[in-house]
Amino acid sequence: MRKEIYLQRDLPMADLFYIQFFTTISFFLLEKQQCKTLYRKALKWVTDQPAGKRSKGRYHILPAHHPWSFKTVHRYMKKATWLLPDMDSIGNWYKPSEVWMEKDLILPYVSNVEICNAKCLSGSESSRTTLLFFRGRLKRNAEGKIRAKLVAEFDSAEGVVIEEGTARGSGKVASQTGMRRSTFCLNPAGDTPSST
Repeated sequence: MRKEIYLQRDLPMADLFYIQFFTTISFFLLEKQQCKTLYRKALKWVTDQPAGKRSKGRYHILPAHHPWSFKTVHRYMKKATWLLPDMDSIGNWYKPSEVWMEKDLILPYVSNVEICNAKCLSGSESSRTTLLFFRGRLKRNAEGKIRAKLVAEFDSAEGVVIEEGTARGSGKVASQTGMRRSTFCLNPAGDTPSST
């Protein structure tokens, strides 16, 4: 079957509906209540359309660039195809009946660290003095159990650096520096796909 893109006036003829709504921008820029209100308005607009009423979102594609964004309306659009940063195996951002591999797509997550170019890579190879490195929040909810076990297991181990830290202030630079000085870097589950 040939797929085509249609304008608003041609909606009844379309096979798929991409909802271009930047959920993460509003999540980070608006107050919590304002954000929820905006999400409800967006949801109402989608579900009020003839296609939304007909399929309950089955032919709709929605981007959610952060696990927390648009979370309050997932249950109302659970038939839609979600473009997600992760499948959330531990954090409980999504319920199993709302998000699953057979219908949703995982998009590459854009990390907020500087890219290490060829010059950076060649310069860091000789300075990898740490065998194993992790810097991040050591006390979490479910995934914190894993992190606590790692801390206990590698306590005082030679060549291993596991330290508490966040991405705030100079934390981002400290994480980048530690990673570039290490042969292996741990990435235990955290709040987002970057896990820092």
